[in-house]
Formats: sequence, C-alpha cells, structure tokens
Amino acid sequence: MNMEHLYEYVVFTQRMSFSRASAELHMTQSSLSKHIHQLETELGFPLVSRYNNKVSITTAGGHFLNGLVPLLESFESLKEECLSLHEHSQSELRILEPPYSDQASFALFGLLVDFKDNNPYIGFKYARIHGRSTQEALLSGKIDLVLEYRYGNVEEILDDYKKRNLTAVHLLRVPVLLWCDHQHALIKSENIHIGDLRTVPIMTASDIYSPMRGAIFELCEKNGFKPLLNYDSSTLKVEYLFASPPESVYLLPDGLQSDSRMLSRTNMVFLPIEEAFFESFVVLGPHCEQDGSLGRLRDFLETRDCG
Repeated sequence: MNMEHLYEYVVFTQRMSFSRASAELHMTQSSLSKHIHQLETELGFPLVSRYNNKVSITTAGGHFLNGLVPLLESFESLKEECLSLHEHSQSELRILEPPYSDQASFALFGLLVDFKDNNPYIGFKYARIHGRSTQEALLSGKIDLVLEYRYGNVEEILDDYKKRNLTAVHLLRVPVLLWCDHQHALIKSENIHIGDLRTVPIMTASDIYSPMRGAIFELCEKNGFKPLLNYDSSTLKVEYLFASPPESVYLLPDGLQSDSRMLSRTNMVFLPIEEAFFESFVVLGPHCEQDGSLGRLRDFLETRDCG
C-alpha cells in the first residue's frame, strides 16, 4: 500500500473537493481520483461516495480516517527518530583516558553514563596521546574531551579556557596529597605547607602529556616559587609511579591513597599538604558547533551542577 496515497486521502477529506485537494497536493484531479480508487481496491471497501457530482465520505471511510490519522502521525514521529539514529549511528566521541582512578574520574564516568542513557546512539572511545599536549590534541580534533587538573580561581581558569577556544566545565575540587618515601625529610614536619616543596624534586612524566605538570606549575608559581621537577621517561603509568628516587615526591589526588597499586609500595606514605588542592575540569574541543554529538555533550554538561 502506497503511503503517499494514504496522505492524499487525508488531504482530500480535509477539503472534500478533488479540485482543491489536488491543487494543494500539486497533482491533477484525475491522478488523485485514481489513487483513492486504488486505495479502495486494496482495502476492499469504498472510502468516497460519488453521486450527482457530489462527494462524501462513506461510513467505512470515516472510520478508516479516524484510525489512519494517528497512525500517520506515529509513522512520521517514528521516521524522524530513525533518521536521527541513522545520522548519529556512526557518531563516536574520543575521550582521553583519565590519568588516575580518583574522585574526579569517577564523577566524569558518572556524567558520561547519564549522557549515554539519554543519547544511546553516541558512542565513546577512550584513547591515549603521546608526543603532544592536551590542547594540541583538542584543537586538532584528535581528542574530543579531556579531564584536566588546574590550580587557581575557577572563574579565571574558565576564562583562560575560553580564550584558548576551548569549552570547559568545572567538575570538582580535588585535595592533593604528598606521596613520598617513608624516610623522606618532609615526614619530620608536623604540618607540610606548599612552600616546603620549594627545594624538593617533584616527579613528573617527561612525555609532553603529563596530567599534573601544568597544575603543579600553577600551584608552585602562585605560591611564589618555581617547581623543581624530576622528569621521568617511563611510558607506562605503573612504571612512572614506581620510578621515584628517595629524595623525590609525587603530588597526587587524595583518592589514590586507597588504590591497591599505591598501597603495594610499602616504603611509600601519603601525607596531607595544608591548603593544597587542584580543581578538575571537563574540557571539550572547539568543534561543538560543527559536531552535533559534541555539542549535545557540551549542552548536557553545562546544565549539570557538576561542582
């Protein structure tokens, strides 16, 4: 059964005139009359009564019309949904694998699960980058989303991202802990302050992508000194976390103090640092307007009270 013939029948019943209906449908009267006759043949009952140049809807035709209209409306709605699914069926957002299993990454995963529930046709692919910064990866489109750690005023950081043509959403504040050898000199301090790190080597990965390096620089420089960094060339996270010489320390999210891998290093201890914390941000690439899926994610995140 031709769907167009069904629509033509509905238009005819609204005009009750072959001339007016055919004009609205941009077709000849004879074609419209032929199509309705074909419908009647397929259905096995008359839809229209023609008598003395007058037309009317038959009882069966009226009953058929009452059931047909909502069916056609449902069909149009279903078609739109299917077209949307088809357009987005290959849509996949590339997410930089979060560097740590901490409260910020768990919060991000929770948001992505909620987004996926409402946008089942958009997939996620977790990726890693080597030899380029997160900003380069975002601006080039190699990565669509990253979780970043920063130090400072949230509004000022958001403005900084905006100036770099990136969209950022504040996620939450992450307390920072010192992770060091159990015989490190800082253990003797009753309270450790950020200034105590002035002459202490701080571990960082030598790869251009180091998730904490930027935040460490901001933390130290905004407290009046430049960090003394100990660059490690390990390419695997587990190697990096097991590479520190005794005099060096790590600055890590406090959520890692319950990580089994960290606890396996019995010679290392976590220590609190007074007033030390990083702000975590979900950062999106600059292609939100061109990429409908990325734009949807941006709109979703901006309506959530992440912090």
